[in-house]
Amino acid sequence: MDALKDPTRVECHYSLSAEHRWSSRDWIGIFRVGWTSINEYYTYTWVNVPENYTEGTSVDRCILFHGETLIGIVQESEHFAHTI
Repeated sequence: MDALKDPTRVECHYSLSAEHRWSSRDWIGIFRVGWTSINEYYTYTWVNVPENYTEGTSVDRCILFHGETLIGIVQESEHFAHTI
């Protein structure tokens, strides 16, 4: 997450296997390293099903976390993890 040195945005690239089943409740969060509860996210964004997605196929995606949600992270620490 070197992009945190520039708090204007963080690109999060991720891959989902063919076994993943999309849900309207899918999201990606940024967490402090060592988090112990799903409720300890610093920020998150919803993840939508890609256009023209065929169920049962793998997919590579990218989402952006924008500056206004990242300022506190940069001020506190650069040791964060993300999960989907």
